[in-house]
Amino acid sequence: MRVSLNRNLAELGFVARPSGEILATYAGVQNTYLATFVSLGGLGLLLGTLGFVIVLLRSVAERRGELAMMLALGLGRGRLFVIIVAEHGLLLALGMAIGSVAALVAVTPQLLSAMAEVGWVSLAETLLGCVFAGVAACAIAAASAVRGELLSALRSE
Repeated sequence: MRVSLNRNLAELGFVARPSGEILATYAGVQNTYLATFVSLGGLGLLLGTLGFVIVLLRSVAERRGELAMMLALGLGRGRLFVIIVAEHGLLLALGMAIGSVAALVAVTPQLLSAMAEVGWVSLAETLLGCVFAGVAACAIAAASAVRGELLSALRSE
């Protein structure tokens, strides 16, 4: 029947194709869009991590007097380093968790569809990259805060 329809209606531009083939074409287009949005989402996540780094460095710079006071009261530099990394690491973890849950809620309808193709490995790599960058930024900011001479910051406090 399909061959007959194609032959008789070819001059009108009619082409009969199996519905599975048409759906596969649409799914390919949909998956291309999803891959693009995943890439853009990863870029947004990296930009958010960069914003976190900037806020973190600013926060540590503004708290130099407080950190100097802690050192003057007998808190060791190593302990101070751990406190700074822990408090900012908690903020990083909460931000990543909230963002990941919000993204998961947003894509739940797609995940429930029969033709869902999710690149879990690349998604996990992106998230781990952002966590690594955030933790590294926490460590760098904490090291810069406890490394320098804090006596001048204490005097200005």
